[in-house]
Amino acid sequence: MLAAPAPALLYRVTDLGELPFYSQTVQAVGINDFGTVCGQTLGGGGGFNFVWDRQNGIRRLGPALFFAMTGDSGRMNNLGQIVGWTRWPVDGRVTGHQPFVWSPTGGYRILPRLPGRLGGEPTGINDLGQIVGYSIGDPVKAWLWDPSTGLTDLGALEQGAGSSASDINVAGTVAGHSNVLVRNTYRGRAIRWTRAGGMENLGLLSGYDDSAASDINDEGAIVGYCLKLGLPDRSFVVRLGGTMESLGQVAGQSANDAEAINDRGEVVGMTFGFHYQSVFLYRPGEGMYDLKDLLESGSRGWSFINAPDINSSEAIVGMGMIDGHQHGYIAERID
Repeated sequence: MLAAPAPALLYRVTDLGELPFYSQTVQAVGINDFGTVCGQTLGGGGGFNFVWDRQNGIRRLGPALFFAMTGDSGRMNNLGQIVGWTRWPVDGRVTGHQPFVWSPTGGYRILPRLPGRLGGEPTGINDLGQIVGYSIGDPVKAWLWDPSTGLTDLGALEQGAGSSASDINVAGTVAGHSNVLVRNTYRGRAIRWTRAGGMENLGLLSGYDDSAASDINDEGAIVGYCLKLGLPDRSFVVRLGGTMESLGQVAGQSANDAEAINDRGEVVGMTFGFHYQSVFLYRPGEGMYDLKDLLESGSRGWSFINAPDINSSEAIVGMGMIDGHQHGYIAERID
C-alpha cells in the first residue's frame, strides 16, 4: 500500500547535542513514554552511554568507574531503566561484551551470561524489568533475564541453530529471529516466544527468503523486515492472532526496514530509494510517510540515518545529519 498525500502531521526536530568535553557521534536508540531518551556517543577514547530529557539535556550515565567503557545502551522502559553492554573488566579481566542494566536509583548492574559464552548484548527491557538479548558464540543464542527467576536460554527453532531476541513486552512475549535449515543453507525466520508455547516461526512475506523481528508492543504486535537477494527489503507486521502483512512503502521509494512499533500500532524504520535514505513513519489506516515530508520549516536541514524507537506520543528518536555532523535527534509532533 502506498501512502496517501501527507496528513495534517507536523514534526519539529531537536538536536540532542554533545556531552561536554567530548566531540563525538551521538546516537539515540531508545525513548520511553515520558520523553526520556537514551543512547551512546562514539568517538576517540571509546563510547559513553547517555540519557537526555528536555529539562536536563544530555548527560552521561553512571559513576567514574565506567569512564573508559565502550558500550551500547539499548532500549529503556518507563521506569527509566536502560540496558546495554560494556567491555569494562569484570573479575579483573576484560572478557567479551558484559551485559548491564542501569537504573536511576541503583546505577549499573552487570547481568549474568549464558554458560560458556564470551558475552552478551541486551536488546530490550519491559516495565517489569525483564530483559532480553543474545549471547555471543557459535551459534548465537537468545536469552531472557528475569529479576526473580534469573537467566533463561530461549533455544532456537531447530537443534543447533542460532537465535536472537530483540524485545519483550509487558506480557513477557519475546520477538526476535532464529535460523532454520533450508536446502542445506541456514535462513533467518522472525519468531515469537512465550513461556507457555516456546518459540514460534512467524514465516515470510511471499517471495522472500529471510525474515527478522525488530520489536513488539504491549498489544502483542510484532514488526520487522523480510529480505531476498535481488529484491528490496520489505517491512512487515504480525498482529496478535494474525499472519504476516506487508506495511507497503513510501511513494517513490523501493525498500524499507521496520525498527520499532508503539502501542498505537505506529511504526518507524528506514526507507531507501535510488541514492536516498531516510526514515519512515507508518500509521495504521493511512500508510507510510517519509519523515522529511512531515517537518516544519525550521527542521528541514536534517537528513535521517535511522529511527530505532517511537513512543506512545509518536515522538521518534535516532541519528541524523545536521550541518555536516552526525547527531542524535528527537522528532516530536507539533500539530
